[in-house]
Amino acid sequence: MKNTTQNRKAEAPALTLKQQAMLEEVSTDHSSKLNWFRKAYEGFSLRAAITAKCLECTSCDVKAIRECSGTACPLLNVRPYQEVRS
Repeated sequence: MKNTTQNRKAEAPALTLKQQAMLEEVSTDHSSKLNWFRKAYEGFSLRAAITAKCLECTSCDVKAIRECSGTACPLLNVRPYQEVRS
């Protein structure tokens, strides 16, 4: 059986100009968050895509994501950096 993960990575889509610009901006201003965007743009990580979108929406401010109250946002309940509820 072939390893499908390796096959998918070989077929990763080329980045659009907007995606390239976003990667450059993030690498300059928020380099610790760069991997989230890279994984999201590869297209194989739903968690990375959600995290990258939230980071983009809040200018990479983790505190703003945690405190987000955008009730119209479809990602509100799955956003990253939420406090763990016991």
